[in-house]
Amino acid sequence: MHCGGVTAGWTSAVSPLATDEWAGNSAETTVAPTSFQTIFEVRNRGLVPVTIVGVGRDGPGLKQTSLGMTLPLTVQPGANVTVAITYSITDCSDYIREPWPLPIRIDPPWGEQTVYVIPPALSNPDAPDSYSYSGDRDPYALEWQDSLAQMACKPFG
Repeated sequence: MHCGGVTAGWTSAVSPLATDEWAGNSAETTVAPTSFQTIFEVRNRGLVPVTIVGVGRDGPGLKQTSLGMTLPLTVQPGANVTVAITYSITDCSDYIREPWPLPIRIDPPWGEQTVYVIPPALSNPDAPDSYSYSGDRDPYALEWQDSLAQMACKPFG
């Protein structure tokens, strides 16, 4: 299932880290009973290599169970890296529903930093098949992990 797009980028050299440029072609999710996976790309938009030393985190009702990459991983300037994170839902009635960016801990030459990837909001699994709205925000939009958790927990009520 493809659900929107996320590409995070960071600037390495003189500029501070940034995650403000997104592309619309690289997010994917897989949902299974009580677990889900989200896949996205990160890009080194800087001038020097950057080493990824950590990705993701646990949260209320969500436990990160796998990361589809071996760390540490050095990303060359201009290169993209695909990140796949699988979460197990530890409590279908009490998981985080608020905005929940994913941390990426990097170690550029000047010292470790954390950047955050904010996956796009997704539609509520109970949204009508067809609807229209005006304004900036889809009235059925949920935070990315809320929508995926609802889909994964649906068979269990």
